[in-house]
Amino acid sequence: MDSDQQPDSILRLLADLPPMTPSAACDRRVLVRCHAALHTTSHRRGASAIDMTMAAAIAGYAVAAAREVIRLLY
Repeated sequence: MDSDQQPDSILRLLADLPPMTPSAACDRRVLVRCHAALHTTSHRRGASAIDMTMAAAIAGYAVAAAREVIRLLY
């Protein structure tokens, strides 16, 4: 913008607006929801015996596949 041009009135009005900041109540609501989500996630992790069984089966399969590859190569 040249020094002899007048600034746009909309840009001037936008510059005069106060900055957007969340209210303290909004901050509290977000914190409560985040803590609740973390709390339920931590409880779900403890009850996953099926997940551990599946992980062990996949690991066992991977070990058997690696042994077979090594056996075929040598």
